[in-house]
Amino acid sequence: MTLDRAFEIFGPPAVIIAIIKLLADLIIAWNNRRQKTEELGQSGGQWLLTTLQKQLGEERQERINLGQEVSEVRSELATVRGELAALGERNKHLHEENTRLLTENAELRATVGNLTGENLRYSAESESLKRDLRIAWRRLDELEFENQAQANQLLRTARTEESHEGTEAKPQP
Repeated sequence: MTLDRAFEIFGPPAVIIAIIKLLADLIIAWNNRRQKTEELGQSGGQWLLTTLQKQLGEERQERINLGQEVSEVRSELATVRGELAALGERNKHLHEENTRLLTENAELRATVGNLTGENLRYSAESESLKRDLRIAWRRLDELEFENQAQANQLLRTARTEESHEGTEAKPQP
């Protein structure tokens, strides 16, 4: 694993800590090897070689596992990016639909406003016509009353004239 790759995966602090730990492990292993070599001679060197090979194998396996985890995370990240792109597209369509509906709503509000204005105008005209109709009915009632009064007056006048004509037509004794 390269340092750039380690920086990508772990970030600088983790890499530094890993290097320090590895160096500490190597120093400890080196000191142990020296001690073992002195104590055991030739077999100590073999022990150190086996230990280092074991540690190296574990580190290789750990790097393989980390590589697999990184691949899985990248795959999941690609999936999430795809989902985000789809959501972004859906959001764009919803925004366009919302804009269209807001425009339509504004047009409908304007139409309702116009109709309300017309309704108020017609209502005012209706009230005016009702008032005019009431006035006309009152005037008609007045005219009928006057007409009836005149008819009654004419009838009385005609009867009075008939009665005067009847008395004038008869010879007076």
